Amino acid sequence: MANNDDFIRFLVVLLSSFNVNSKIYLKLALIKVCLHDTFYETLVNAPQSAAKKLVEFCDLTCRNNCLHIDKNSAPVATASAVQVRSSINNRSVGNWKKYENHLGKVIAILKQANIELE
Repeated sequence: MANNDDFIRFLVVLLSSFNVNSKIYLKLALIKVCLHDTFYETLVNAPQSAAKKLVEFCDLTCRNNCLHIDKNSAPVATASAVQVRSSINNRSVGNWKKYENHLGKVIAILKQANIELE
């Protein structure tokens, strides 16, 4: 069985590959018709703008309730039901930094692959 370093390198290579390939595809407009790219931080800090772009990308009509997910009364079958019922917020942005001291190898590999952390 592979050790943790091998697994971490595998994940970084996979992420790096996706990161590079998605940028290439988007630039060439090969898969732009079926892929919408947004960052979590963008979504939680500017939800109205991010939701509008996503809904327009899907060729749907934007409604105000897109932003008020906490008001949706549809059943939820997930362990994170409390989170699903919470309003969009940015409380989790940067939470990874709590574990930064334990992520030295991962951070080094990500930097080596030119993957931004912020």
